[in-house]
Amino acid sequence: NSQDFTLQLRTDNTSVECNDMHITVVNDTVLDIHCQPGAFFHELIITGTGVKSLCYVRISG
Repeated sequence: NSQDFTLQLRTDNTSVECNDMHITVVNDTVLDIHCQPGAFFHELIITGTGVKSLCYVRISG
């Protein structure tokens, strides 16, 4: 569930805003999250109770 975790984008120890985030439920085990960041990022931090359920994270861009 997308409510069970939060995403934070960071670069050089500074948070980067995720503009225009869209979350699509593909099926019971796949969420497709699109984010148009305002700047490039070097680090993705995922927190929350849903993190333990994640098996795979793919980042493209």
